[in-house]
Amino acid sequence: RIRVSMGDKDLPHEATKDASEAPPQKIGFWSLMFVIYFLVCGGAYGSEDLGSTLPPLYSLIGILLCPWFFGLPLAMVTAELATALPDPEGFMLWTEKAWGPTASFFVGWNIMAIVMIDQALYPILFLSYLESLVNFEFTWAVRFAFCSAFVVAAFVITLVGTKFLSVVTNASTVAVFVPLIVFCVLCWASTDIIEPKNLIITEGPVDFQLYSSVLLWLYSGYDFAGFLVADTIDGPRTFPRAILCAIFMSMMTYLIPIASSLMLTTDPQYFTDGSFTLIAEDLLLWGSWLPTLIVVGAMFSNTGSYLVYLHTSATGLAAMGEKGDAPSVLARKVAYFGTPWVALLAFTTTTLIWTQFDFSVVVEVETVLMCIHYIGLLATFFKLRWSQPQLDRPFKVPGHPIVLAIIALSPVTICVVNLVFTGWFEITVAAMLLLLIGTCYFAKIQLQRCGQGEEEYALMKTETTDQ
Repeated sequence: RIRVSMGDKDLPHEATKDASEAPPQKIGFWSLMFVIYFLVCGGAYGSEDLGSTLPPLYSLIGILLCPWFFGLPLAMVTAELATALPDPEGFMLWTEKAWGPTASFFVGWNIMAIVMIDQALYPILFLSYLESLVNFEFTWAVRFAFCSAFVVAAFVITLVGTKFLSVVTNASTVAVFVPLIVFCVLCWASTDIIEPKNLIITEGPVDFQLYSSVLLWLYSGYDFAGFLVADTIDGPRTFPRAILCAIFMSMMTYLIPIASSLMLTTDPQYFTDGSFTLIAEDLLLWGSWLPTLIVVGAMFSNTGSYLVYLHTSATGLAAMGEKGDAPSVLARKVAYFGTPWVALLAFTTTTLIWTQFDFSVVVEVETVLMCIHYIGLLATFFKLRWSQPQLDRPFKVPGHPIVLAIIALSPVTICVVNLVFTGWFEITVAAMLLLLIGTCYFAKIQLQRCGQGEEEYALMKTETTDQ
């Protein structure tokens, strides 16, 4: 039995492990930091729109402030919840303890909907870099073949377990940083064409809806990091340090390449997906090796991010299968590695399907769902602080409750502002997805009642026969 502290009582959770199953694999500080980095960032690839959706000065200020006023509060909240209730269910367990099983069901499937949308962005983003390099748009058949190979390879790597996953992400980090460092150094070395004064320009095109959506997407993922505490050596001490280091790494990863590019040009055509290769090819003129190097970095960046998301989301989906919020078949695991292979296969399939669609609108729908999720996460944090003050918290966010409320107000405000500027179409699609989740929950309740009715009928029939 696993005992989970619940204040003045303990609730038992049955641990039904096969005897042949290997013990959980643990990762240390450095591996955890790199895994969280890929979970949140994974490189500057995909951040190019930030350079053209607001004037340069305001765009850079947003990049500097967002991780501290949006990412850091969420990271600290996640660190406290994850170390107080370390469990593969992560935010689903936290929500259930605070608001009950109904809210947990909605939160679990809301974030799974986000993941199903988000995971498809990584192979698509890499394809956009590859197309910009060869200056040719691939046919549907080529794109489908590439995406199929991508998701199948990721499935095999993730199936092996967290230890091998950490090795891949560690290696990917080096491959991601080297091209970006070379790109930025060459930008600064081009003294004859750089214009540092471009960084303080306060006039230019404004598309706040796209800017805020991209920025929040770039700094999202801290809630998923909660799943990794159970796989971490000395989780209560290691997790908070690793997540703070990952925040700083992410901020610098976005800030330096965007600032370096803006010193070269403020032309909006050079700030779209895959445009780092265009800048390297059209403006830096250091040869074809630089655009190729950037594409290689994009490949490792998107692969690393996709692998980490696949692992953490499959773990969460398997946990939902174990507790009955999803089909129980999703909880099946490979005995030797302990990885949920059915959940991995489910996400691999949905990713391949979603890569066939245009994500220009769907990404903004994803941001709407993420904002709703983050607001709920902060509400769960305060509810548990109020309802279970005696809960053992190895890591506790410091400060008076009023100070904590003020700190939490910044990410809530950012989320609300993003929702206000989102178009009605995206809001409507997000509402339809939430309505679908509600319908599934209603169907689940009805099935449970039918099952209970059959059991009561069978029991009554048995008692009548005995008499």
